[in-house]
Amino acid sequence: MRWRQALAWTRESLGGIARALGTTVAWCVIGSFVAVTAISILWKLDAPAVRGLDAAAAALPSRFYADLLSIEIPKLAPTEDGSSFSTKNVASFLTKLTTGIDPADPRTLAAQLLPGAQGEGSIILIQGIGTGPADYPVEVPPAPHLQEPSEALPEGPIGGEPPQGEAPSDPAEETPDPNAQPGESPGESPSAPPDPESPPEPAPNVVFIYHSHPTESYLPELEGITKIDEAYDQNDKSNTVAAVGARLLESLEKKGVGAIHSDLLYPWRGAYNESRKTIKTAMAKYEDLNYFIDIHRDAARADKTRLTVDGVSYAKLYFVVGQKNPNYEKNQALAEELHYRIEEKVKGISRGVVGKKAGSNGEFNQSLSPNSILIEFGGVDNTLEECYRTVEVLAEVLAEMHWERAEAVKADAPAASDPLSGGDAAKPDATDAQATPRRHA
Repeated sequence: MRWRQALAWTRESLGGIARALGTTVAWCVIGSFVAVTAISILWKLDAPAVRGLDAAAAALPSRFYADLLSIEIPKLAPTEDGSSFSTKNVASFLTKLTTGIDPADPRTLAAQLLPGAQGEGSIILIQGIGTGPADYPVEVPPAPHLQEPSEALPEGPIGGEPPQGEAPSDPAEETPDPNAQPGESPGESPSAPPDPESPPEPAPNVVFIYHSHPTESYLPELEGITKIDEAYDQNDKSNTVAAVGARLLESLEKKGVGAIHSDLLYPWRGAYNESRKTIKTAMAKYEDLNYFIDIHRDAARADKTRLTVDGVSYAKLYFVVGQKNPNYEKNQALAEELHYRIEEKVKGISRGVVGKKAGSNGEFNQSLSPNSILIEFGGVDNTLEECYRTVEVLAEVLAEMHWERAEAVKADAPAASDPLSGGDAAKPDATDAQATPRRHA
């Protein structure tokens, strides 16, 4: 009898030990998984998802400020989701603040961990209105038959120019007008007084506009095309981002800022290497160039790339900074200034600023100039009219920035040459000379 009791006790003891051991092992496995996941996430993070107090304040949900007001205004109705100061909401915000992962959106975790995920190597530096924690620029390469230029176009070295060896026609070489008055040059019409309402004479060419992927187009402009990887046009530049660049040039020149536009075609593979050559050619030819804008089209859909204000729709902008550039902080400063300035014009028109280290390039030729930036103009569902409306806003911001800097340097010039300041007059360096080109006399 006793041996049966001893056997039962032993069996129960062993069972308890097994259950305890199993529980311990299970918790060890779960703990190890959590630890490995956390370490792998933190290891992949190059920097905090939100930098600085301004960015942290921008990341706070709007209801947070409403809840702050409700502390002082008791009658202010609480939100349906509960207080922003609840344990759940605070934990969620801190997680997004430190890791960029939204507990309510599993895609943000996948973007951090899965190789080849859309967000790999990217970090949202400024999160625009309506931009989620995982709303990175979307790149969909063209279908294989659209990755090579369909033909070699007879253009100049930076596009929009006559080929080497050909000169533009000279109106002075035309047949002389027999009725021309003495003293007039052949083909020259009598001079007219200047129009006081005409736009200011453009400054030296300050802005260089180009497209590393110039065939990127918009589905509404392409008849019969519905697939994202076919939203490209190799034959008609008036349907592509090249048309957006051409409109930006026109808008800048109307505001007195000289610009150059290149619409050269490049093969998809190696496009940034080829466009780099174009930039260097332009820099050597036009010494006053200061801003370099690479205009692209995102592959995101309309819910991410279209803004409607008072019934008027715009293509939203996304500013991309190549963080493989060792001096990317200067390019990032330009992108942030553009973001904040354009948001002052039209609230919500900017999706924000994103930094990229991986993906198709990660440098985007931005090491050539601290004032170089890549801009995603809308997405595949936008129309060119929406892009043109956004162009006007961007051109206004660029013109303001240019003339403000020009006036600042002009104001500093007398102080630099003042003999009372001691020593010889300070000679502006090449960077300052580029940053503030002079108007034509």
